[in-house]
Amino acid sequence: MKKRFITMTHSLYWFTNDLRLSDNALISLAAKQDTALSFVYCIDPQLFKSNHHDCQSMGQHRWQFLAQSLQQLNNTLKDYGQHLVIYHQAAHEMIEHYYHHHNVRTLYCSEQIGYNEQQTLLNVAKNHADLVIKQANTFTLYDNQQLPFSVNELPATFSQFRKLIEQTTPTINTLLDPPEYIARPLIAPMPWPTTLPNVSKERALFAGGEKVRLII
Repeated sequence: MKKRFITMTHSLYWFTNDLRLSDNALISLAAKQDTALSFVYCIDPQLFKSNHHDCQSMGQHRWQFLAQSLQQLNNTLKDYGQHLVIYHQAAHEMIEHYYHHHNVRTLYCSEQIGYNEQQTLLNVAKNHADLVIKQANTFTLYDNQQLPFSVNELPATFSQFRKLIEQTTPTINTLLDPPEYIARPLIAPMPWPTTLPNVSKERALFAGGEKVRLII
């Protein structure tokens, strides 16, 4: 009789602009699952490259703020027996790796507004029909259904938007508590990629992390 091997699927949470556990609808959704769950963040090397104006998308201060936010997020995840894995590569390359080498079939990702981020998800979905992509709104004050107009009728200026909102005063959603439990990770902790730039030690006005307050 031939032996049958059952390959378990796993889940992947791709952090983008939602580097927090508190008031995070997507974290609340992911915490309800039972399969192994990995948390990752991708830092695209293109962000550190200069354009034709000799400017970088990721400058020194932005990189310092991001690095601090990632470090604090990782420390918070440790309380759940979890950790954050940092990749210095394009997101689609990381997702491909987890799909083929770790049998990931569920991807959690915050709803994306940027064109490049949306294209990444569209291409991933196109190439892997069996990959379930679960998303949630994680970074806006109001949900689409709370607006007094459809998204297609979004005002052209902020002043017009503000006046319409002030007339209707929609209720702001109650803050979500961090989850009580998160499933165990898929892979072991990994050190930060050595290819990433050094983080400045200078004291900055803004420090990264969901628990940090403004430095006066």
